[in-house]
Amino acid sequence: MNYEEKIGFWIKFKENTSVQNTVILDRYNIVIEQYVRIGKGTKIMRNVIIKEGVIIGENCIIGNGSLIRENVQLGDYVKIGFSNSIEPNAHIGDGTSTQGFCMISEFSEIGKNNFLGPYWNNPADKDCGVFEGEYKPNPASVGDNVRFGSNVKLKPGIHIGSKAFIWMNSLVTKNVPNGEMWGGSPAIKREKTKDGNGNKTLSNPLVDPEIQHEVKYGGG
Repeated sequence: MNYEEKIGFWIKFKENTSVQNTVILDRYNIVIEQYVRIGKGTKIMRNVIIKEGVIIGENCIIGNGSLIRENVQLGDYVKIGFSNSIEPNAHIGDGTSTQGFCMISEFSEIGKNNFLGPYWNNPADKDCGVFEGEYKPNPASVGDNVRFGSNVKLKPGIHIGSKAFIWMNSLVTKNVPNGEMWGGSPAIKREKTKDGNGNKTLSNPLVDPEIQHEVKYGGG
């Protein structure tokens, strides 16, 4: 498929692009470069740019204004929110959803059925501020069935285990084991507990032994 133009809007396909007939396109200002493969049932919203070599699975949604860079791979039923930036060679597993303004760095490995809140950021540069030598991206990796609140940031090179839960506004600097809940800046483990009425709540954070002072959250 090649360039196609309508009054007031346009969609541009490069050669050697494979888009299934059942793809739904919100046909405003979309660019899809060459060697892209998009599965059936996927919906691409307006102002999206999809760069060369991208593979997108079936029944996905690519939100308005998103940029998907070279050689990204998205599984089936992936939902990309408004104005996301997905950098080259990132892999996102089936069923994962992102909300608006997420930054997914190059070579990111994100598993299945995850939820990434708005402004989620996974930088790849572990040597920020070092200007000598070869740049070697090393983003954090994410298992399956992880939930992230809004404005979470991950330190490069760490791993977030499957079924973990990360609180909003957290800065995660260490590996998070499977199934644990972490929060804070820097994030540390938190435990579920019950209040005096038997209702489920959260305890004060467990204090990281490397932190020499008590950390308090939410006036607690």
